[in-house]
Amino acid sequence: MIQLRYVGIPYESSQIPAVCISMDTEKDAIAIAESVRDYYETPGEKPIIEVSFNKNRDRNYDFHFILGGRGSVDVTGVSRDIPENIISALAEFNNYVILLGFTNDKGVFEILNPKIFHMVKRGLTIDGNFVMGEERIKVNWVSIFNNANK
Repeated sequence: MIQLRYVGIPYESSQIPAVCISMDTEKDAIAIAESVRDYYETPGEKPIIEVSFNKNRDRNYDFHFILGGRGSVDVTGVSRDIPENIISALAEFNNYVILLGFTNDKGVFEILNPKIFHMVKRGLTIDGNFVMGEERIKVNWVSIFNNANK
């Protein structure tokens, strides 16, 4: 079962907003990472990858990670805390991060090494409204991901 988790990344005295698309297995997570890589490596102009949250009738959210007409990852029943945490953190940060995760053989959640996959995004749509962050805290993105899982 695909899930979505909020996994803010500690930075200075705050947290960079990050969400993790959690797949059933590491193989599934790597398959998504490869799909995104293939999308970007295919020559030609392509639409941006869209990220959106839409409130459903259960007062939770549905999450959509859309690969510009090449498919999507959809998660239903996402706690409203996740988009609220992202909106709150975007008051300090210009961007948010999308990571991939999986449940290992022991049943424990793990984040796929960000060197394999991470995506820094600027905007997202929540209930039809486009939301962007503010850069009050400047982030050295290269240092964050170069030091990942050392």
